[in-house]
Amino acid sequence: MTCDYKKGFADQTKEITVSSLEVEGVIPDWLSGTLVRNGPARFRLEGKTLNHWFDGLAMLHKFDIANGHVSYANRFLDTPALRAAKDGKMKYGEFATDPCRSLFKRITQVFTGSTSGANANVSIGKIAKEFVAQTETPLPVAFEVDTLKTMGIVSYSDGLKGNLTTAHPHQDQGDQFNYLLSFGRKSTYNVYRLSDGSKKRQLIGSYSTDRPSYMHSFGLSQQYLILMEFPLVVNPISMLVRGKPFIANYTWKPERGTRFSLVDRQTGEGRYAHTDEAWFGFHHVNAFDNNDHSKIDLDIIVYPDADVVEYFYLNSLLNKRNQEAYPKNELRRFTINVSAGTVVPEGWLTIQPNCRA
Repeated sequence: MTCDYKKGFADQTKEITVSSLEVEGVIPDWLSGTLVRNGPARFRLEGKTLNHWFDGLAMLHKFDIANGHVSYANRFLDTPALRAAKDGKMKYGEFATDPCRSLFKRITQVFTGSTSGANANVSIGKIAKEFVAQTETPLPVAFEVDTLKTMGIVSYSDGLKGNLTTAHPHQDQGDQFNYLLSFGRKSTYNVYRLSDGSKKRQLIGSYSTDRPSYMHSFGLSQQYLILMEFPLVVNPISMLVRGKPFIANYTWKPERGTRFSLVDRQTGEGRYAHTDEAWFGFHHVNAFDNNDHSKIDLDIIVYPDADVVEYFYLNSLLNKRNQEAYPKNELRRFTINVSAGTVVPEGWLTIQPNCRA
């Protein structure tokens, strides 16, 4: 394995426009439109280097495709985190990098989110009529597609509260699904639906947990929203007093096994399934019910533990000696028996006919 991918972690400091990119091959005449991507772009600030790939300052990338040609433009997402960096400061905690803050400021961030830098560096979505950049804090940042100009943090017209969410909401038949995690002595997952064209989230159901799990995404079937709760968990109170970056407060507890929390999309009723096996993952692939909704097949890319989080620290990613030891993942299927609350990891199977995915 070579280190060619090092260029992907080099700082991008310039905003540029390229009227015509070199094209290898031929782009079909019928292919036209705009592709916007999002991701971390800058890791070195004045006097400070960010620790983790997920910490980098967000940059939007736009590709306009028409008549066999491609143009390109990029622009930083104009957020409180970016403005602080331009001033030579790091005021806001990121995924694995944290400024020195007082206990009071840590409490403020964990329980109100008011000091978040809104560094939405993960994905692109749409809320009502606005295109937004998204991350794992519930502060989507709107931008104009044509210019990539940042328009500001989107405000919802409801009272739902939460400290964390996922940057990968699901869309189904015009509705958007996601959840909010509210930290507390008993933390709460609030699953919601957002109708097309609306900024008012509708609560579907809630359930509590003593140790919230780190989950980057979730599954959605025809009937259920599925949270695969890996045993990478946190005691929210420890986040206040330990003074560590966000992800450093989470600990791997394989003895907990893996819990699958199922929330009915229509009724909000919660069901649970459990396996003694410990798994970890970032991205779900698919989920679908069988014909009588008694079972769910959930497809996800998994690791046997959470070591991959450590490998995404920049000093590890850029270390040649670590490349061959990179944690191996696999695409697995978990079959959930809804009524029995059991889970069978079956590996990758051929999708059966007559199942709705």
